[in-house]
Amino acid sequence: MVALKIYERIGKTVPVQVVGGLNIPQAQRLAKAGLKGFVISGNMGVADSETRYNLPPAEIQTLITKFIADVGKA
Repeated sequence: MVALKIYERIGKTVPVQVVGGLNIPQAQRLAKAGLKGFVISGNMGVADSETRYNLPPAEIQTLITKFIADVGKA
């Protein structure tokens, strides 16, 4: 994963954040490696390329809460 290679190379000296398209297992792997900055994109952590901005707010909140909780456990 490109983000991990970048983090391994410069993450000790500058902040690195990952933006876009991560699913929860990918984000967990990055978090376990020490990466702390994530931007949750339209797929909301689900392992596909669909955007979910059109979902009801409660569903979006549930997906974001799950992403934060699952990645936070890593």
